[in-house]
Amino acid sequence: MTDSGCVGVGSGGDGFNRIEKGVLHTDHHARSEVPRLFNILKSDIWQHLNAVQADDQRQALQRALRRARREAGLKQVDVAARLAVPQSFVSKYETGQRRLDLVDLLAVCTVIQINLSDLLALFEAEQKKAIRNEA
Repeated sequence: MTDSGCVGVGSGGDGFNRIEKGVLHTDHHARSEVPRLFNILKSDIWQHLNAVQADDQRQALQRALRRARREAGLKQVDVAARLAVPQSFVSKYETGQRRLDLVDLLAVCTVIQINLSDLLALFEAEQKKAIRNEA
C-alpha cells in the first residue's frame, strides 16, 4: 500500500493498474474490453436461453404427438406397423431420443390421421400447459 492509500496491482498485461479506496482503476485498453466481454457473456446467456426454449418446444411436440396418437386410439406398435418401422422408432420420437424430420413427421400425421395444422394446435396447447405448470 502506498502513502496515498492505493494498492498497486501492476499492469502485468491485464490492464488493471490499482485499487484506490475500493475502486479498481484500469487503463484504457481494459476499459475498451468491457463492452466486448459483456457482449460475449450476453451471447452465452442468449444461447443458453434459446437452448432451454428449444428443449421445452421439443418436449411439447413429443407430448402433442403422444396425445394425438392416443386420441386416435392407437398404440405405439400400431403406428410402427403402419409406418413399417420398429416400435422403438415411435417410442424414441415420443421420448425425445430421436428427432423427426419433416418427411417423417408428415408420415406420422398421416398414420394417426391428423393434419399438420391440428398437430400444431396440440403443440401450442402443450406449450401453454407447460407454462401454466411452471408458474
